[in-house]
Amino acid sequence: MKYQITKKQCESKIKGVCEGCGGELEALRTRDNSSQPTYWIGCSVCNKFRHGVDKNIWNIAKKLVVQDGERPLSSMRKNEYKGNIKYFNEVQISSMTSLVERVIYLFTHQPKLN
Repeated sequence: MKYQITKKQCESKIKGVCEGCGGELEALRTRDNSSQPTYWIGCSVCNKFRHGVDKNIWNIAKKLVVQDGERPLSSMRKNEYKGNIKYFNEVQISSMTSLVERVIYLFTHQPKLN
């Protein structure tokens, strides 16, 4: 059986932590859309395929969502997820990591405004 992406190739692309829960990422064996065996980066804590984010960025995103009450996905209402607040936070934090990454990129790559 030939893997489309080998475990070693997948492991070489792992960076950071899960953008949802902050868990450790690993190479997870799965099947691609053609039912061929392959490995994708995923989180064994929340059982989702992820691309990973720097731990510092995740910590900032978590603080903004959990402590400061920011909601990048404003269409999600926290009171509708009372039974699953963990899921609500993971989705919001994951979205917030993208925003934090973008702000850092713009801050470091855009000309300074006077």
